[in-house]
Amino acid sequence: MRLLRRSLMIAVLAAGLVPSAAFAQSADIPIMPLSDVKPGMHGVGYSVFSGTEPEAFDFVVRGIVPDYQINKVEVWPWVITVQLSGGPKRSDGSMLFDKNLIYAGMSGSPMFIDGKLIGGLMASQDFNTAAQAAVTPIELQAGLIALDHPGETHPLTVRPGEYVATCFVYGDADSCAQSTVTAPYHEHLLTTSHSLDGMPYGLIKLPVFILPVADLTESQQGASKQGGKVGRPVGTAVVHGMFGMVVREGPLPETVPVEFTAAGIYERPQVLHYHMAYHKTATGALNNVLNTALARLPIDQAFAGLEVTIRLAQPAGTIRYRDSAVAALGAMEYLLDSLIDQEQESLRIDGIDIAYRRLPSRDLWSPLAVQIQGAKPDGKVTFLARRSRDNAVEQATKVLDTSVLRAHRPTPTWMDGTNAQGEILKVMSVRDALPLLAKIEDRDALYYISIEKDEQLDIDAKASGDVRRKPKVEILLTLAGGEKRFNATAEAKVRTLQK
Repeated sequence: MRLLRRSLMIAVLAAGLVPSAAFAQSADIPIMPLSDVKPGMHGVGYSVFSGTEPEAFDFVVRGIVPDYQINKVEVWPWVITVQLSGGPKRSDGSMLFDKNLIYAGMSGSPMFIDGKLIGGLMASQDFNTAAQAAVTPIELQAGLIALDHPGETHPLTVRPGEYVATCFVYGDADSCAQSTVTAPYHEHLLTTSHSLDGMPYGLIKLPVFILPVADLTESQQGASKQGGKVGRPVGTAVVHGMFGMVVREGPLPETVPVEFTAAGIYERPQVLHYHMAYHKTATGALNNVLNTALARLPIDQAFAGLEVTIRLAQPAGTIRYRDSAVAALGAMEYLLDSLIDQEQESLRIDGIDIAYRRLPSRDLWSPLAVQIQGAKPDGKVTFLARRSRDNAVEQATKVLDTSVLRAHRPTPTWMDGTNAQGEILKVMSVRDALPLLAKIEDRDALYYISIEKDEQLDIDAKASGDVRRKPKVEILLTLAGGEKRFNATAEAKVRTLQK
C-alpha cells in the first residue's frame, strides 16, 4: 500500500472549475455523504502537477470498502475506491494517468461528484497495473476538527487544492511533509487525508507554507511529485490524526532559530540559518539537515568537529559542548528531545549556535586511563593519554588530596564529556541538571563522576509519593586534555547536585 504522502492539491466547484479566491473564503464546500456515493458515479479530482495551479483529472467510483487496511496498524473504517483517468497531457500528447501511475504527493486531492466533495485522495496499491486509488471519506477528515485546539481563526485565503509543506525545519534547507489542501471546513483547512509517518496523533504546532511543484519523476519504484522551495506562509498545523491534518491560517508558530557557521574552509565563513519547530520529529530532521550541510563541505568528515551552544530562555541556562560531528549532533538531538518531553509548552529556546571546527589529525592526545596511588591526603594521580596518530602512550602525574576520591560511595566512573552528559540526563531532568551540564563542555576531558542510579528507589518513591530521596550526581575530578600535548591539569573538587 502506497500512501500518497508527498503532496496533493484540490480545487473545484460544481462544473469542474477551479474555485475562485472568493469561493475559497466563503462557507464550507458542499459535501456528499458516504451514504450517497455509489459505484459507477463519475467525478472530477484536482491536483497540482506543475507550479501552483491545480489541474483536473477524471475518476469513476469502483466501490465502497469497509475495514480497509493501509498498514499493520491503521485500518480505515471505510474508503471509496476509484479508477483515475485523464489528467494534464504529457509531452507525447497522452493523458497523465494513461500510464497507470499515481504520484506520491497527491494525498489530499479533493474528489468531487456533481460539485460536492466526497473526500481526499489517500493511497494506491504498490506496483499498480491500473491507476486505481482509495479516497478518505470527507466525514472522517472533518472529524479531526472536533479535537479541542484553542486559538484564533483568520479569514481563509488558501484555495482548495493548493500544494502545501508542513515543515519541521525550514530556512536555507527544508525538511517538510508535502500534501494538498482538501477543503476549507469550519474556518480551518483540511489536508493530507492520511497520517504522516513518525508523528504522534493529537495537538501539534507546525508551520505550513505554500509549495510549488517543480517536477514529476517516474521510476520502477513509483512516481512522485518534487516540491520546490517553500513559498509564502499559510499558518499552523494544529491537529494530526489517522485521517490527515487540520491547519489554521494566520501567523506561523514559534520556532527555534538555528545558525550553522563553517569558518576556516572558504575565503569567508559560510553561515546557514534554519528554524526548527518545537516538536520531537523536528529534532531528527534538524540532525539530518545539518549532516547534509556538513557533507557538502570540502572536508574530511573523519576530522569534522562541532561546537554546540544551546541558549535556553525557559528554563534559563546555557549548554555548551564540543565533539566530533556525529557525536555532537546525536547528543544535541537527545538533549532537545529531553527538553521537549520534560518542558512541553513552557519550553523556550533563544537559539542554537553550531560552529564547525577541524579536529587535529596528528597530535590529538586523548585521556586513556587514570590510576590513584598513595595514602591520603597526599595521593598521586597518574594520567595516561594516547596519541591518535600512532597510538603512542604518555603519562603525567599530579599530587592531589585524594581522600574524597577514595572514600566516595558509590564507586565513581571515568567518562568523557559526551557520555557524562548522557548518563546525567538518564537520572535527572534537564532543568535540574543545567548547572552541572554547564561544567561539562568537552569530550577531550575526563570526568571522575559518581551517579547514584537506584532505579528501584525511584520506582518506590513515585509509587508512594515520597520524593525526599532521589538519585544524585557528583563530579569529583575533572581531567583536561590538550590537542598537541596531554596536560594533566586537575583539581579535586566535589560538586553535588541533588535531583
